Amino acid sequence: MRLVKGAKETFGWVIVGENKEIIIPKSAWERYGFQVGEEAIITPGSKKSGGFGVTNKNLFSYISIPGFEEKIFTRSLFTQNRGIQLPDNILIKHGDRLLSVYGSGFILGFISKGPIYNFANQHTEFDEVE
Repeated sequence: MRLVKGAKETFGWVIVGENKEIIIPKSAWERYGFQVGEEAIITPGSKKSGGFGVTNKNLFSYISIPGFEEKIFTRSLFTQNRGIQLPDNILIKHGDRLLSVYGSGFILGFISKGPIYNFANQHTEFDEVE
């Protein structure tokens, strides 16, 4: 769903679980082609939007930004329930709401602040994935 014409596509709200696990919305999971048991690569988000990005080895191999490999926060595994466990160095906590967005064709974004996040907070039609 797009918030406004020309804006980033959003997949819905994600609530951080007790063990810092998030569940990836089904539409995002399918769009990015993530697979159970596959390695998840977690990258930092932008200063403006906060949060982080999630990708896999295949999609990551298409990113040709010099030095981007050094920006990886950590790696995890995609779980049976479309989830991933987040590392302690990502500054989120149990119960936090993250907006899942189409960051690019290579990285799924989870944002925690900024104008897109604030605008989405004003709309109740977004799905929450828990």
